[in-house]
Amino acid sequence: MKHGTSETSGSIPSAPTLVLPDCVDVAVVQALEQALGGREHVAWMVDNSRRPVAEVMQYLSDTRAAGFMTDLQRSGAAAVVEQVRQFLLNGRHVVFLSSDGSGIPGRLLNFADDSTLSALPVCVSMFNDTLADGMGKNGKYSHLRLRFMPVQAAGAALGARVRGAWSEGSADALSEHPLLHDVSLPHALLESLLQHPNAMIIDGVNDSQLSYKRLLAFSIMFCRYLRKHVSGKRIGIILPPGKLSIIANLACIFAGISPVNINYTATPEEFRHHVAQAGVERFITEDRFIHKQQQFSWPSQRDLIYIERVLTELSNNRQRLWDLVVRWAGKKFIAARLGLEQKSPDSELMLYFTEASGTASKGVPFSQRMLMSAALQLCGSVQPERGQRVLSASPLYRAENMLAGVILPLLLGRDIITYPTPGAGKRISELIHNYGVALAVTSPSCARAWVRNGTPEQYAGMRHLLITGERMPDDLVQLARETVQLHLCECYSLPESAAPITMAATGAVTHIGTALPEDIAGATNLGTPMPGVAVRIMDLEQKDRVLPPSKPGVVWLRGPAMVQHYLHEAPEDSTTARSGRWFCTGNVGSLDDEGMLNIYGSMHRFSKIDGELVPHERAEELLCRLLGVDPADELRRLALVGVPSPKGKGEILVLLSTVHKVVRPHDVITLRYGMLNARYPAAWAPDRILAVPSIPVLSNGKLDYEYCRRGACRMLGIKC
Repeated sequence: MKHGTSETSGSIPSAPTLVLPDCVDVAVVQALEQALGGREHVAWMVDNSRRPVAEVMQYLSDTRAAGFMTDLQRSGAAAVVEQVRQFLLNGRHVVFLSSDGSGIPGRLLNFADDSTLSALPVCVSMFNDTLADGMGKNGKYSHLRLRFMPVQAAGAALGARVRGAWSEGSADALSEHPLLHDVSLPHALLESLLQHPNAMIIDGVNDSQLSYKRLLAFSIMFCRYLRKHVSGKRIGIILPPGKLSIIANLACIFAGISPVNINYTATPEEFRHHVAQAGVERFITEDRFIHKQQQFSWPSQRDLIYIERVLTELSNNRQRLWDLVVRWAGKKFIAARLGLEQKSPDSELMLYFTEASGTASKGVPFSQRMLMSAALQLCGSVQPERGQRVLSASPLYRAENMLAGVILPLLLGRDIITYPTPGAGKRISELIHNYGVALAVTSPSCARAWVRNGTPEQYAGMRHLLITGERMPDDLVQLARETVQLHLCECYSLPESAAPITMAATGAVTHIGTALPEDIAGATNLGTPMPGVAVRIMDLEQKDRVLPPSKPGVVWLRGPAMVQHYLHEAPEDSTTARSGRWFCTGNVGSLDDEGMLNIYGSMHRFSKIDGELVPHERAEELLCRLLGVDPADELRRLALVGVPSPKGKGEILVLLSTVHKVVRPHDVITLRYGMLNARYPAAWAPDRILAVPSIPVLSNGKLDYEYCRRGACRMLGIKC
């Protein structure tokens, strides 16, 4: 292991304390000894079931360190607490060492709950000088930092509070990573393209190749064109995944113009709203895509820039010149010629939009800090190795597709395979096999098409198939295992975050349906938050009250990859912030003993019926089974909404259904008994069923809940 400088931050109590670091190796042990006043002031506690790595155990033996071995499962918490107390009384800090890179396991961390012991959480940060080495808890690193968090008082849920302090320390540590302050994303992309000139973009349509050195030359030419012909600070890009969309986005970044990748499946109303919000006047597209997407509400011809026409014209005159410049000139010369400015880390680099209907959608400015933070987080989790390739077949109007499919491989110098049609399962499965794809990101519906048309041999080299955008259906997990023998990686993502919040392989983390506090059943366990993400659980009704992590409430997040304000919203007036930098996700969830995040659904998709919180999405799944509806059906058949009760107090549940042509009086009773027979609460059953011709959905495929709710109120004559 390689390590260089080390430093500490935070305060250490003068009185001996139980010390709980979230990661250890020999360098960390030595740094802890020094920070805590020397070897004579430290005692080490090791549980037999989770011993640190051999090098740490050898160091403790060689230095004849004070401390004790224990077995918490056999000796019991009370006995271990007494051993700790004796060392504290003798003037020594007791440091609990564990082998787990993500901290002490919950079954061991909670040994001091409800005891008289307080605890000092320590967040260990391991930094590297290069992006490729990521930011993790193991392996090589060049900088070590120990962050001593505030002491957690003795009492209930001590272990959970320690884990929360670790996550907050991790978010602070990522915010201080040198790469976020010393390197801008445009400079990092330029440097990587120069360092990896022979890496390729491979077009999955015709198998043509474009090297990174040619990609850089085309991007530079188009960047200079944009600077001459575009006066606004943002420009729309209406292109499918492919080399042209990558060139367009790179050129915009180099030109200092924020690319706004347009959702070409959006309704005319949504498109007009996004354009007005962003102040976009010009759009980059290509002839072929216009003919393919004729149903799209295309802007006027005078506002369109046809990228393939521009590149053809520029290539005839300047391609050879810029090929030579890219080949022989250095980064400083090219950066100067492009006029790349070292802008503020918080300056806008890209613009995305939240997922909502009509004018409810908000613009989300993505800063350089957000995107670089996201790249660091992803590098530490799913970095493709040298020789492995990345598939970019999902639309770039979703941030996670841009990050995993374009920015990450460009920064790492990995080959990118592109394909413009994400639902073409057979062709994409062939590309994954033929080109050795190890990383890809897609939605549940597209993943279903991929694995249905694939074979185990085609997916043998796939290391990470990230599923984002919406909750992953349980049947898709099973389908992937049975057809291609692949464990999918479910991501909890938000439009307001440049990186996924959590990632969990379905082979290791399962979907559970158990009774939890407040009778919320059917949580989706999404794994532990990514390094650099802090989580708090807040009360649903008393919005300023922090709940114990295990109690379901509203999930709040903090980290450098999270948005700080929406478009046209001043940071100091931001409605997304509370106590400075915390962001409200609008989702209901909790953390388990291992720090894994359980999500039950969106706040607006919960109703309080007879004192019970009813999760609409889980109830819909059961209603689909009772009514024989295939959850994989492309057309949504059912939607459960909560509307004000006609009696004037509370809510009632209304089922909008395209299955029912005529609603009969006994239909509601039948569903209620079906719920009870399946051992679900009767409160989950709808009070009314309304037959409707169709269920409206958003352009991303999710339910347009507000439209459905207002429609149900209108049909029932209820004021919303």
